[in-house]
Amino acid sequence: MSALPVWGQDSSGVRLVGRIYNNWDSANGVAVVGNYAYVAAGDSGLRIVDVTHLWDIAEVGFYDPEERVGAVAVSGSRAYLLVGNHELQVVDISDYAHPVGIGSFNLPGTACGIDISGDYAYVAAGDSGLRMVDIRDPTQPSQIGFHPAGASRVSVAGDYAYVIAEDLTVINISNPNRPVETGSIGTASWAVDVAIAGNHAYVVCEEYYSRNRDDYEITQHLLVVDVSAPNRPVIVGGCYLSCSRGGVYGVAVAGNYAYVADGHLGLRIVNVNDPANPHEVGFYDMPGVAHDVTIGPNGLIYISEGRLGIYDCSEAMSAPSDRAAEHPSSFCLNPAFPNPFNSITTISFDLPQASPLSVRVYDLSGREVATLADGYMKAGQYTAVWNAGGAASGEYIVKIEAPGLETSQKLTLIK
Repeated sequence: MSALPVWGQDSSGVRLVGRIYNNWDSANGVAVVGNYAYVAAGDSGLRIVDVTHLWDIAEVGFYDPEERVGAVAVSGSRAYLLVGNHELQVVDISDYAHPVGIGSFNLPGTACGIDISGDYAYVAAGDSGLRMVDIRDPTQPSQIGFHPAGASRVSVAGDYAYVIAEDLTVINISNPNRPVETGSIGTASWAVDVAIAGNHAYVVCEEYYSRNRDDYEITQHLLVVDVSAPNRPVIVGGCYLSCSRGGVYGVAVAGNYAYVADGHLGLRIVNVNDPANPHEVGFYDMPGVAHDVTIGPNGLIYISEGRLGIYDCSEAMSAPSDRAAEHPSSFCLNPAFPNPFNSITTISFDLPQASPLSVRVYDLSGREVATLADGYMKAGQYTAVWNAGGAASGEYIVKIEAPGLETSQKLTLIK
């Protein structure tokens, strides 16, 4: 079962260990290599920060491209910047104190996401799709291929690029000159960013719904997608992260944990050891807005939050990894969240003893519209995610049945 945020606290299991307060315009993105953090600082350009000693973090260099820096990726001795709305710039960072621009490429569309793999930069260029840029000659980067599907973020793993454009699209890039879409999956709510670890894609989404013109909320979710068959990605689990009037921005994954930059609600730590039952284990509600998140080589978490913040999540990561091992004292169906909802809702329940169990959704006429679980389960706490993207607006009933046990709850889908 997803752990709910503890309102009134500013942290749980996460400790601030370093922060730099330099007067930057903003901090939209961050990359960390070795002892240096590279911050995309908006109109303040690229800022290079020495993080060798957390008690004495210091800016050691900067590069001013004369336009706003929206994102940064680092590979070897070069940083790759998305500058303005339409330019990829290559910066030599071999001398940290004096970075030098050495090449550039004008992009069609609005460049908003970048990843580097081998000899190529993969740029999410908005409505102009995914652009493959050859960077073997960093002084003359050149486009060699593109895929026309819209792209706002991209993450590359092996022969595949995982592209976000409201939903998740998988593109085979084994031949960068001729990228080919192999599969896609609708996330129902608005997908914002994706990180890849092993056979799973971790997608953060936000979902807007309103009760009336002046009363609205945005819920943030983490979805776990099995991409072991790239032509048939499948959502296997998910959890809600928070509910606010802000949005989620980024995600990074290492080991059994996902780290989410959750906008005004800061950093969220999610245990993904069991992909079917991810659950939040810690958070830090920082004063700034968490825009991007990355994992340093020392296991610390770096957040661009209008400045640069560094966080130790070891306490949250020491929480029990198997929530299903907990033994509730009674059978309980918890309130679905969100409810009313727009496309995705999370249903959580407690099972006091091992038992066959089914979780099904019905319309008001009694017709079954979805099976969320059906099998033998150990005692524990569970979540089931209903992706109702193909269902019509209206009221539904979720029913949980086990031998000698039955309970139900009304769900309201609003589109």
